[in-house]
Amino acid sequence: MTMERNIELRSEKVRNIIGQIPPMLLRYGAAIIGAALLAMVSISAFIPYQEILPIEVTIKTIPEIHEVNASSSGIFIANKSIEKYIEKDSTVGYLYHSDKILSIVAPISGNIVFNLKDKASVNCGELICVVIPKDSLCYYGEIEISESDKKRVDKNQTVILQTSETGDITGCITDISPLSSGNGQYKVTLNFPNNVMLAPYGTLSGKMIITQTTILKRFLNSFKMNP
Repeated sequence: MTMERNIELRSEKVRNIIGQIPPMLLRYGAAIIGAALLAMVSISAFIPYQEILPIEVTIKTIPEIHEVNASSSGIFIANKSIEKYIEKDSTVGYLYHSDKILSIVAPISGNIVFNLKDKASVNCGELICVVIPKDSLCYYGEIEISESDKKRVDKNQTVILQTSETGDITGCITDISPLSSGNGQYKVTLNFPNNVMLAPYGTLSGKMIITQTTILKRFLNSFKMNP
């Protein structure tokens, strides 16, 4: 009896029945897969996609912040009567060099920020202090990018700075230098809202938005770029 059952199960008719996929399952399975694909395509048409370029931005001002550098090596003696503000041509301090005393004067009027402490040893060309103009400052940023990145950016593209004090600050590209500097980099100028307050003479991390589209459009454009 067992032998007969084994023979029946191994018959070609039985194998065909077992191997067949039920038509209803086939139809509903295809419909479910199609609906899932359609849902994915529909969702991807609304999900935003950004191609970004990480950047390090140097903050500058108009009028320009002035540096005061040592004209020779020596010992720097600060003018202790100065607190925060200094007038143009006022004495910042003195530089003792080879039995000579050299006066250091402010090139403009403004708030002074010292880079050296009193009686510090200084080398020729070293930064002693910066003078920040008293006038209302207009802040802008500068970055340097490679030649390959220069081909991807354009004027008016959005730039976002990340600051811990005021949160994200949105600006845009106003100028791209056509000539490279000595290190093969290209200077890019960034503009920010007039009411923004930044720390001058510093650097901030940020990102430049190269393209802003949806995942679906990005996927379709990849076929156009790679025929």
